[in-house]
Amino acid sequence: MNRHRIRLICGWLAVMLSTAIACFWAFWGIIENFHEGWYGQSVLQNLGIMFVQYLSPMIVFVMLGLIGVRWHLVGGALHSALALAAVCFFGSFLERCISSVSSPCENEPLKYFSACLCWS
Repeated sequence: MNRHRIRLICGWLAVMLSTAIACFWAFWGIIENFHEGWYGQSVLQNLGIMFVQYLSPMIVFVMLGLIGVRWHLVGGALHSALALAAVCFFGSFLERCISSVSSPCENEPLKYFSACLCWS
């Protein structure tokens, strides 16, 4: 395989992972919002609270994906920075989870980070 094809595959892998994370977060956020109940006085207030509390991470991943499609190097750098920040922030938690639970998805953060590095 040539270098262009490998970069293309890594780029689309990063876009697919961003889309999957955004879809999962949107699904979880809406369910969590209804689970906790609507406590505002109006529908608009409740929708605003839902967007700020639960859907803002989804919007971040959608924006990262869009930036990556339009500006490849900037998108790859932003994905790599987010992946590195996630590894730093959740590092000890991930180590405990990986050591206590054996699953086929235990290397997903590493796959995400390596796809981001290949893409940039």
